[in-house]
Amino acid sequence: MNIAFNAFELASLVRAFRVAEGLSLDQLATRAGVSKATLSRIENQNAKSGPDMISLTLVMSACNIDWKKVLTSDSEEGQAQIRDIDAQLRASGTISLETLQALEAIIRASRSATATD
Repeated sequence: MNIAFNAFELASLVRAFRVAEGLSLDQLATRAGVSKATLSRIENQNAKSGPDMISLTLVMSACNIDWKKVLTSDSEEGQAQIRDIDAQLRASGTISLETLQALEAIIRASRSATATD
């Protein structure tokens, strides 16, 4: 199973949301509960010093971005796992520790791949 995190898509979605809402970096950062620097790293796709999972989740939530929009897979098993993550979040608004750890591993792997490209 191969699942990848698309930092470029996330950056585009966050920026589009911020512009559509007429928000500055400071305003969206405050709304999301993260620092301006963290939000800037997300919008600029800074792979080496990208945000931690909590900050990432806060920003995605503030911008109404679903995980299925930023995770991709070329296998049916991976796509099913992405759907499961999305369904879990929609149903409860929370995420299991196991799923959170899996997402962290996906994002770390994507950062490593980006850093070596």
